[in-house]
Amino acid sequence: MAENKKENRAGDVKMDVAVVLGQTRVPIESILNWSEGSIIELRKRSGEAADVEVNGTPFAKGEVVTIAENFGVRLTEIISE
Repeated sequence: MAENKKENRAGDVKMDVAVVLGQTRVPIESILNWSEGSIIELRKRSGEAADVEVNGTPFAKGEVVTIAENFGVRLTEIISE
């Protein structure tokens, strides 16, 4: 019984997950003019590749999808070390 309890606790651990959609090069003048509501164009569309990192470490590759009015990532490959 104690073993089951241990497994359940491990499932409660939270980790930071980041989805890297893309990068862009922007002149510093533009960056200095950014404010709330500014948009940074990444040239990505639904269905294009994205990288998934867990605690700063590459974990998976995926593709950008739309869910209703939100974006998500469908995992296409789990990266093994």
